[in-house]
Amino acid sequence: MKLSKILLTSLAVAALFNLTSCNKSNVKLDNAQDTVSWVMGESLALSVQSAPLKINKEVLIKAFEATMNGKDQPIDNQTYATVMQALNEQMMQFQQLYSDQVSQQEEQMMQQKMAENPNIKKAEEGFYYEIIKVGKGATTKKGDLINFDYKAMYMDGTLFDQTYGNREPITKALGDDMIPGLRMAFLLMNAGSTYRFYFPSKFVQGGIDIPAGTCLIYEIELHSINVPLKVNIDK
Repeated sequence: MKLSKILLTSLAVAALFNLTSCNKSNVKLDNAQDTVSWVMGESLALSVQSAPLKINKEVLIKAFEATMNGKDQPIDNQTYATVMQALNEQMMQFQQLYSDQVSQQEEQMMQQKMAENPNIKKAEEGFYYEIIKVGKGATTKKGDLINFDYKAMYMDGTLFDQTYGNREPITKALGDDMIPGLRMAFLLMNAGSTYRFYFPSKFVQGGIDIPAGTCLIYEIELHSINVPLKVNIDK
């Protein structure tokens, strides 16, 4: 099955479970296809609204309808390509400006935390850490098999995940399947230590269910390094 068919099938299944919640406007959504269509249209509209550009809504809607209906376009391919390139460049500049502003705000927030708690230090990579307990074991390196417990919190201290009381300590190889901040953070630790890490949003990008622009705190207790995995073999 092609990827596009798999995606549409997944969207349709999800939409079937949400039809009742979608019929809140004056537009009636009768089936999964209607719901998926509405979600796609809403997503496009939100993208346009978030763009730092002045848009003629009537012309935009006419362009959308003409394209969907296969009608002739009032501009040639060269003009289209030129405008798209300019739009992409402008959007990249806007995204960079927004990213710089977010980074500046997060830096100010962390400077305040450091003023309140002198034990917080800034790592060379740009995240922050606090040593809760000094370990006596070896220092980690990429590829090591590490065993650890952790607590994950938002910057206001709200706990949203932890191993303690929920599951056994995690044993895994230190590698690329972690959020960027954790990959770097573990390299500061040695066996037996406990650190509290403060990650600006750019260090947690790529995490599952982590909204963009979110800063996180991870408190990690590193139990051991390169302890063999226990493998259960059913006889």
